[in-house]
Amino acid sequence: MKADRFFGIALPLLCAALLCACGQDPIFYTIAQEVAPLDPRIEGAPTNMVVIERDYPGTGISTSVPVLYVASSRLHWYARPLDHYKTPGVSMPPQWDSSEHAIPQPGGKIVSLAATRDNLYALCLSGSGVAATLKRFNETAKKWDSIPINDSDSDAAAYPLLQNIYADPEKGQLFAGSRKNPPERSSGYAILYVASDDTLYCLQKETELLSGVVYQGSDYFLSTRGKGLYSVPETFFNSISPSGTIAPLVDDSGSPADRNFMGIIKLHTKIVAVDRGGTLFEVTLTTPAQFKPLLNSSGSAFTLGTYAQGSLALWQEPTDTSKKLLLAGISSLSTSTSTGYTYGYVEFELLDNGAFDLDGTRHEAGAGTLYSTPNNDRYTATIGKHPVNFIFQAPEEIDDNMTLFASTQRAGLWSYRNRKDGWQWNAEE
Repeated sequence: MKADRFFGIALPLLCAALLCACGQDPIFYTIAQEVAPLDPRIEGAPTNMVVIERDYPGTGISTSVPVLYVASSRLHWYARPLDHYKTPGVSMPPQWDSSEHAIPQPGGKIVSLAATRDNLYALCLSGSGVAATLKRFNETAKKWDSIPINDSDSDAAAYPLLQNIYADPEKGQLFAGSRKNPPERSSGYAILYVASDDTLYCLQKETELLSGVVYQGSDYFLSTRGKGLYSVPETFFNSISPSGTIAPLVDDSGSPADRNFMGIIKLHTKIVAVDRGGTLFEVTLTTPAQFKPLLNSSGSAFTLGTYAQGSLALWQEPTDTSKKLLLAGISSLSTSTSTGYTYGYVEFELLDNGAFDLDGTRHEAGAGTLYSTPNNDRYTATIGKHPVNFIFQAPEEIDDNMTLFASTQRAGLWSYRNRKDGWQWNAEE
């Protein structure tokens, strides 16, 4: 009887102590914020996401239709039904991989996508080899055409292993990062470009891996993981025999800097790049163009607060497009003492016009006054566990909710949606 009475008193006290601990210990609280994981529709390590407009002749649709593409080995697409464009005043939600937007698979394992103003490109691996083939979708013939390295360009031929592809979606030029075979420890990479004869030529040899491309003014700006930034005039690509030169950008001291840039993005009229250490740099369009740390109004450099994963994206509030953020993926070599995870992304405030807010702040998702997700604890317990290779917000033309997507390193494609347990980051079903 005494034992029964002891346990009858002790058990409620133990439960109360645990509940109290959960309320005080951030680890227990983070666990409480976790949601049931969903099986991703697109598994593994998805590519970057791109949007391109396609035409649908013979369907009664006179306008081009935007389609979002992403791949994980095979190509997937996300777009509104064609009936949406035939029925004025009726908004239809987007669908994944619908038959009316069907597109042939390019073949092989897709490792990178790019979209120029007019063309969709895919970089594809065949079999178990390391040699990838660049392919471009031919909308007229409804097939994929291969774009080879030009045999007559010995510099390009010296770097046969294509690694990634990039383009500014508002322009027509496609760039590729490629490396030697066998690879070298330093300067084993080159930047190639697609010329008007539909073959690849060398733009810059003895450099490091290409990590991004933007266009501003009359020039392209390219970032690399170890050789800093380059600029090249658009007129360079007017003919097979290029005019003009590619130039390395100098830092604010006037010296070329071999910095490891993980990514680059265009914000309104400013170009911003992030290095591996997490510092943000701006490009000043002087002659020659320079880059320097992006400073706040107090003179301190903006940083991610940890290492950069490389993903950069623009976000705006769907119901109030004046509210804008820059999202930047993070990756730390250490773990958080409170959660055990330091991945996901951080947010920087932008002005109404999309310019960087020099009086704004950096914060974790959901931890500031302006945020892409309102619940920092739920963010930490979900996408905060995963390295984010790419992040992308669907445009309103495709999705009224302007859904935010993230390509994780191993857990598939994720999205921020209102699910049965409320708004949350989870795998896209």
